[in-house]
Amino acid sequence: MQECGFATAQHTSAVEDALRSHPDSTALWCLRGDLIQLLDDEDATYELVDAEQSYQRALELDADCKGAWTELGHFHDVVMANPRRAAPFFHRAEQLRGEARSHSATKDQEPRTKDQR
Repeated sequence: MQECGFATAQHTSAVEDALRSHPDSTALWCLRGDLIQLLDDEDATYELVDAEQSYQRALELDADCKGAWTELGHFHDVVMANPRRAAPFFHRAEQLRGEARSHSATKDQEPRTKDQR
């Protein structure tokens, strides 16, 4: 039985299959990176650089992918123990969150037409 918090080759294989069908899915690329980090040593057909490259691929597809920026921050902060390297990734993710909140607040303040009331 697999312990909580670990991934297996079966998990990564399922994501690889999904990526073949949906190669432009930023969510799948981020999931791939997450699973690679969680692989048990006996299932380690990937290296940590593969996780980082997965997040980078998500950003190639969508430079505003908050999840990829955040995961790259966690990768460098926790996995690579390099908080200084992680800081710009976290900063960009926060910028994007702020932009999303600002856009949402502006949209809420727009006047409504009769049909929208």
